Amino acid sequence: MTVQSGGRSPSQANWQGNTGLSLIEVMFATAILAIALVGVMGSLVQSHEANVTLRQQTVALEAARTALNEIREMRSNGIVVPDGIIKNTPESVVSVKIPQLNDATRQFVFTKLSPGLLQVEAVISWRDMRGRPARASLATALGNHE
Repeated sequence: MTVQSGGRSPSQANWQGNTGLSLIEVMFATAILAIALVGVMGSLVQSHEANVTLRQQTVALEAARTALNEIREMRSNGIVVPDGIIKNTPESVVSVKIPQLNDATRQFVFTKLSPGLLQVEAVISWRDMRGRPARASLATALGNHE
């Protein structure tokens, strides 16, 4: 048999004046939320940086694809790359303005694979959002260059 004080059970009597949260409990809950938010924000920042990097790589690969198409177009119009360029200066660097990329340069690397077969590599270099060097390249082989 339980003894009641004033018509209430002992557990109800203990909680009578304690209906809210103490300042310590609120501060502890706020600290836990702040720590969780810092982790979530870090993940969001990393996700944003990865998205920007992928977008820049896509733009660079498209610029390299366009450059290779320009070389193909020149060859289809009868313009050939002289052997002297391939042997003496295998690389030619051209600065290009690509709005989505910082300090972009476009570089062609010509490599004579065999008589009648030329490899052309288009290399796009730029600085990423943190100023670090980044690079993307595409290569193709073109026949009958001589």
